[in-house]
Amino acid sequence: MANLRPLCTMCERAFAADDDTTLHHTAAEELKRSVEAGCFICKRFYKKIQELRDEAHTLGENIDRPLFEKIRYSRQWSGNGWLARNFTIEAFERSPEIWFDCITKEATKELGLRTSINSSLRSPDSLKQAKAWLENCRHHHELCNRRLQNVFVPSRLVHVLQLENGSVTSACLVIDTSLPSGTPYLSLSHSWGGARFLTLTGANLDQFREAIPVAELTAVFQDALYVAFQLGIPYIWIDSLCIIQDSPADWEYESKRMGEVYKGAVCNLSASAFKTGTQGLSSERGSHFSEILPMQIDKQNGSLRSSADCPEDAQFYLMERSVLRGKPWETICSGPLFERAWVLQEQILALRVLHFGKSELFWECKEVFANETWASGWASLPTQCHNEDDHVERALSDMGDAFRYHKQRNPLWQFMVEDLDSVESSDGLWRRIVRDYSARSLTYSTDRLPALSGVAREFSAMYEKSRYLLGQWSDDLHLGLLWSQTRPFPPSANTLAWPQVPSWSWASLNAPVDWYIYDLTVDSQQDPTSLCKSINPMTEPDSHAMTLIGNLMRLDLPDQNRGARWYTFDNGSLTLAYWTFFSWQFYLDQWYFDSLQGKDDEAKTHAMLSSVFFIPLLYKNYRQIICLVLLPLPPARGVFRRAGIVHIYNPGGGVDKNFTPMAREYQKNIAENLYQDCDGEGNYQIAIV
Repeated sequence: MANLRPLCTMCERAFAADDDTTLHHTAAEELKRSVEAGCFICKRFYKKIQELRDEAHTLGENIDRPLFEKIRYSRQWSGNGWLARNFTIEAFERSPEIWFDCITKEATKELGLRTSINSSLRSPDSLKQAKAWLENCRHHHELCNRRLQNVFVPSRLVHVLQLENGSVTSACLVIDTSLPSGTPYLSLSHSWGGARFLTLTGANLDQFREAIPVAELTAVFQDALYVAFQLGIPYIWIDSLCIIQDSPADWEYESKRMGEVYKGAVCNLSASAFKTGTQGLSSERGSHFSEILPMQIDKQNGSLRSSADCPEDAQFYLMERSVLRGKPWETICSGPLFERAWVLQEQILALRVLHFGKSELFWECKEVFANETWASGWASLPTQCHNEDDHVERALSDMGDAFRYHKQRNPLWQFMVEDLDSVESSDGLWRRIVRDYSARSLTYSTDRLPALSGVAREFSAMYEKSRYLLGQWSDDLHLGLLWSQTRPFPPSANTLAWPQVPSWSWASLNAPVDWYIYDLTVDSQQDPTSLCKSINPMTEPDSHAMTLIGNLMRLDLPDQNRGARWYTFDNGSLTLAYWTFFSWQFYLDQWYFDSLQGKDDEAKTHAMLSSVFFIPLLYKNYRQIICLVLLPLPPARGVFRRAGIVHIYNPGGGVDKNFTPMAREYQKNIAENLYQDCDGEGNYQIAIV
């Protein structure tokens, strides 16, 4: 191991030499020897090449070829103590770029960059940093402390009692009546995974109140208890240890309070990078965490020193561009935990979060997003620096908004739940939340709405006149009903999530949904009765039927004389263009599209148009009207099931907001059994279930 070199000769030359474009390693064996010797840069090249090879193999491409064709680099810019190199790898008919920055010691200090961190996420220094983030936020962040003093205490909490030799040795379950109001506690977000593990049941409830067998807990729970003790907050809420797992009554009660649990926690511990509880929270980073490499460069002759004895207080520090110019929020959100639907409301409602990533701790609150490398946080980085050397200012200018955390952050996490009444468009915000949420996975489809109930409760407090209706809002139905299942359709997405959810709710499908097909901000202030005279949901007790009164219509079947000029069917989308210059763009729900399978496009089109009806809900300027696509459910009179949406579009204009005259042309052959009532003016009353 004594022969390990932080940089090979070729990589040293890339930063010490003054040439603009030069070939790097040209042979695979040469690159492998450099990797074995420990070269900081070549190891990253080799990893990228392996990823390219795996990608090509997955796509069925030929991988029986040399490991790579060539690696070349170019100097992007240099001067004022800041170097940037761009390496291009040509392998498996791909040419990805890997960027490296080499910055001075002064620049790292200006930016608050930590050049060395500990080898383990469980190290005292790492958790000391976590505690510093927490205490600083609790005592100094005005925005974070605007939330009213928490008095909520969960029904049960795990109390960490003792720590020895870096492990929790004693813990027990306590109930709320034994704790004072406002007792500070932590919460945990984690992925259950497929393996069985020890949970709270009716049989062991009394035992847990005496003592929880810590050694039998899964690794993520043991680590969470350890972190709680180290942070000085020895109470923590963990779902499977605080909810009786074999009691449907306890689950129903506690699941309704789950939003309050995460909202009331002092901080949420998030196992962001881990798929299962067996992985714990503490990936080892090795004896040397080599995201940043210290270097010495002789400015006079261009020689470079990168030997193992290079001092930490070096002149320069080498790092991959992602360290300086990456998107830390994307790094966290790409973790497997964020594929879980339940976690979304935990993210939104938690006031503070300590994320456990694969290689670093990340801190998130309303004012700061930070990790161990950028311990002071992205939000606190300077926008301008004025000194003799302008390297920092130049770097920030070159990076643009990449450093500005609050500009790159997912907008769902930009708001405080207490400020919903001041959000410019809470309706639009709800739709963005549903878009993210519906794409996440659930172990049990019956959790489709319960897993979002905590966030819905926060919105409900702000919508004084609007009723929450199975994922929709009563004051927003003329827009909210026009969701569309995203494409391409995923496998098995057509199954109803659970029988109690009606077809007009996006929650009726186990599938991602969106409102992306059109800009809902346009005409968002329209009178909802301008097209559909009435949308009256769930008027009967225990009924999920929604009553609509509007222009019920159907299209004629296309024929050679006056029908559709052309049509295309693609993954549930059907476009019909008529000689009248109107086009009809259908976006069908997968369950209905699948019912048309086994036919060619012409047969599918005829089968659909002979079956479905539609009713307009949204007028978009003078070119477009958007409608629900409905399938009748005989023998019930005037009862339909949602089958998708359709856009009626004329690129030349001429679509009138007063749709009734146009609708009359398409209201032929509507038999009495297809509606519940009619006013004689083209408005039909129907029910959607």
